[in-house]
Amino acid sequence: LDGKRGSCEIGSCIIKFIQCLPTNVTHVILYSDNCPGQNRNRYVMTSILYALQQCKQLKIVEHKFLVPGHTHMEADSVHARIEITMKSMALFSMGELELVIRLSRSKKAYIVIRMQHEEFLDLKTMYANSSVRISHNTKGEKIAFSDICHYICTKDSQGDLHVTYRSSYKEENFEEVSLHKSKRQSRMMEATGLYSELLPISSAKKQNLIDLCNNAVIPANHHAFYHSLLHSNEIDDEVQAVQGDEPGDIEV
Repeated sequence: LDGKRGSCEIGSCIIKFIQCLPTNVTHVILYSDNCPGQNRNRYVMTSILYALQQCKQLKIVEHKFLVPGHTHMEADSVHARIEITMKSMALFSMGELELVIRLSRSKKAYIVIRMQHEEFLDLKTMYANSSVRISHNTKGEKIAFSDICHYICTKDSQGDLHVTYRSSYKEENFEEVSLHKSKRQSRMMEATGLYSELLPISSAKKQNLIDLCNNAVIPANHHAFYHSLLHSNEIDDEVQAVQGDEPGDIEV
């Protein structure tokens, strides 16, 4: 309804997370799996550079990718706890889901920030319209995101942005991205919205939900929400692959 699950949405969530950090945070380390469509691509890197540009106190953001076969991390236990809590409840609205997520941890409730459709940024247009180009390193070698395991985005005392990366955690030396089309740091990255309105669901899915309302499966106090959902005959219910950069796909 508010967004999809591609690189622009993931990058927008990263920007939102960084903007919500305390003002004394200057160094952030992000961990993710190796999904090229969602995490390991130039548009997520663009979101990090944009966050560095916008947050005055922030100096360094690192993005580390988990080694295949060793991708378990703390977030997995969070997801498991939420799933266990959800199994014992019937949920009919996003508000109820948010509450369940918060209360899945009894001692210290999780913080939940719901992204609205107008908060998702078009990172692909931001990248295309800026002077930033993430395609070659300073040696002139082409960069393949599928080979990167760790990159570091930094902002110097002049406000200029820099990116270094390595392809193996065994490597001590980092290569530097030739970040701009020209020698000078020119156009600032400017944000534009990804969605101008809520996203529709398929007409078939909308009808199924209305049938559940009519059959009293969905409680009456939620009917207005389901009746208000936008729908379209052009939407396919089949789960589509996440759209984003393919491994090694670099735009010059």
